[in-house]
Formats: sequence, C-alpha cells, structure tokens
Amino acid sequence: MKSKIKERFIWFTGISGALLVCFLICRYFSSVLYKNTQWAGILFVFGLAVIFIAAILCAKKIMISSTAGYAVGFLTGFIFNYEYDFIIDGVIQDSRNTWWQIWTVVFLVMIIAGIVWEIVNVIIKRYKK
Repeated sequence: MKSKIKERFIWFTGISGALLVCFLICRYFSSVLYKNTQWAGILFVFGLAVIFIAAILCAKKIMISSTAGYAVGFLTGFIFNYEYDFIIDGVIQDSRNTWWQIWTVVFLVMIIAGIVWEIVNVIIKRYKK
C-alpha cells in the first residue's frame, strides 16, 4: 500500500513539474505574442486538477495526455491562429485572436483521449485475465 502511494506521488510530482515547465513557456509566449497571460494560468490550474484526480485514481495515461495536450494545444493554437477583422460599412468593428479557443479545444480533446485510452487499457487487462 505504501509503495502505491509513493508511486502515485512520484508520478504526480513529475507530471506536475512537466506541466509547470509547459506553463512557464506558454505563459511567456502568450504574453509576448498576444498580451495575455490569464488563459495560460486558467488552463494550468485546470490541468493540475485533472492530474491530481488522475493521480488519486492511478491513471497515468490521463496524466500524460493532459500534459501533452497542454503543450500540443498551445502549439496548435499558435500555428492555426487567425485574426478576423469584421468590416461593416467600411469600418473595422472587431479583431480577435482564436489561439486560445484552439488551445482549449485541443487540450480538452487530449484529456478525453487519455480517459478513453485509460478505459480501453483497463478493459483489455480484464479481458486478458
């Protein structure tokens, strides 16, 4: 029992450290490029909560996919960001960035993929018995 708790703590610490590194990098680039650091923090806290719950459940695949989703989501949002200018009667009405929406969607999809991966893995393990 002690070794399982220790293993979960080690996984939580390692994955949380990797998420923290991703957060610091993404926060820096989002502040430089988009003048916005709040969204990186919001997604970091959400990702940390997901990792904490996954550590309690000993779901390593969810922890890995959520950290990967944070980084991959930011890169995807950075690559596919578009600024839309809405022009009505020759006047620019609005200009917005879509990077944070793309980042959020990819992050959530990666978390869901990790959950599915974990469930499939548990089913396969039970089926082999």
